[in-house]
Amino acid sequence: MKSEVSASQITRRGNSRTWKRIIKSQATDFCLATGLHGYKYIVQSNRTTTEKAIWSLIVISSLCCSLVCMKIAWDYMSAHSTLTVIESTHHGIWNYPFPAVTICNNNQISYKRAREFVDNLTILGGLSKEFIFEEMQMLIEMIDPGVFDYDVYENLTLLQEVFDVNNYSVSQVMKMVRQDCSSLLKTCKWSGNSTPCHKLFEETRSRDGLCCSFNHIHSESKLQSKSEPRRLNACGYQTGLTLLVDAEAEDYYASLYGSYGVKVVVHYPYNYPDRSDEFKLVGLGVQAFLGISPEETYSTPGVKDLSLKARDCTYNGKELPESMQLYSHNFTWTKYSYSNCLNECRASTMIAKCGCVPYYIPQNGIRECDFRDIKCLTAIRSEYDTSWPGSQITSSELPDVNIDIYNRPCGCLLDCTVYRYPVDSTEGILDKERYYSDKNFFDFANVKNYSLINVFFTDLVSIQYRRDVYYNWKNLFASFGGLLGLFVGFSLMTAFELFYFFVVRVIADKCIKKKMQVNIQNS
Repeated sequence: MKSEVSASQITRRGNSRTWKRIIKSQATDFCLATGLHGYKYIVQSNRTTTEKAIWSLIVISSLCCSLVCMKIAWDYMSAHSTLTVIESTHHGIWNYPFPAVTICNNNQISYKRAREFVDNLTILGGLSKEFIFEEMQMLIEMIDPGVFDYDVYENLTLLQEVFDVNNYSVSQVMKMVRQDCSSLLKTCKWSGNSTPCHKLFEETRSRDGLCCSFNHIHSESKLQSKSEPRRLNACGYQTGLTLLVDAEAEDYYASLYGSYGVKVVVHYPYNYPDRSDEFKLVGLGVQAFLGISPEETYSTPGVKDLSLKARDCTYNGKELPESMQLYSHNFTWTKYSYSNCLNECRASTMIAKCGCVPYYIPQNGIRECDFRDIKCLTAIRSEYDTSWPGSQITSSELPDVNIDIYNRPCGCLLDCTVYRYPVDSTEGILDKERYYSDKNFFDFANVKNYSLINVFFTDLVSIQYRRDVYYNWKNLFASFGGLLGLFVGFSLMTAFELFYFFVVRVIADKCIKKKMQVNIQNS
């Protein structure tokens, strides 16, 4: 038994020595024949041991340098996986949805309507109607908590008690004391055709309170029966949206801004009208031209194939991991967007801190804030009126914030497809005698208090951006190949040489040697 074990061990050792001789022989032949730089000097018989050692060190160092550079290239590729470039400067404007246009009167409390509201109150709680009427100006605290520099919480609490005993909610009160859309918007045109304003505009909630919106698609819309926004295939102010606005300057009682007129917000049709959107203030007695040059940034299919972290954007919001999603949708939308997600985050912050949401936020069964909650909303304003809702990040900390998809507020990701609507505005004094296109526009207008607003595309073409994969397999192949070629002279033919010398020839030599042994034994 011992002799058999010894024989098998001897056989294995012999085979091991045979393999080593074959590999060493092939390695020597490879180094002499290959195009890789420096390898032949390591195995040439006429070189000294010192020279061979130096060349071995150079070859190993060059190989290590190439590997380090490849690692740097890989890390850069991972950190910069996408690149945005101009796809076209002549992308037809019919490819862009026409923006939503939201009109907000600077005056949020109408003098006449507030007076009428107070006069119709049946229970005053021991307060005089004149006192209640004076305090009605403070209702804008619900939109901008802390707008008054002095303590108004006691006054607001008294007002809330009056509203409670008369069975009025805050949203009902704000609707009753503001100018409605029918009186704000007098006449309208869309695409050159006169259209009743109530068929184009509807009352909507916005960050500036209750306003009137055109082409705004949202969950509470009764006007937009279809889910797609309007589009245009023409440019120029005669082809877009034209409207005559009466801001009722004589009726101002509590304004958000220190001027007469309206705020025109231009935004993506699916977005909640926020203060981060493009807007222009239009005064009284002017004709304003708001020219829009839309921009689109779209992502190629290759971007969608990247991991969520690599592309750092989402197509519909449903791709977000559960750990990054908000626990409940308090803010309702019909389509995901980064802006809508941030407003959802703001609403969630208000609910978590104060247990309610203000009336200007679309409701979803959550308690509506009343004037007793103003104190809480004022205290946490820095936590929700910010780009980082729910966080208390100071300006000194911002440069050190590492913004990645796991560090974004509430896990909100940017949109992979984005539409922007930069607005260029100009205006002139309004004179109805010089307006020839439609005399019916001014049959009843006191031009001094009216504003004529035109919102339109400025050109038939606009800019389109493409977001594409920065490093695909072709870029990676070229980058790695260039680095290997620079440092060690590696090429695709070298790979075939390695396969030839260390696979094909090793197997062939082994087979030849085995065949020779069989022939010797047979002879």
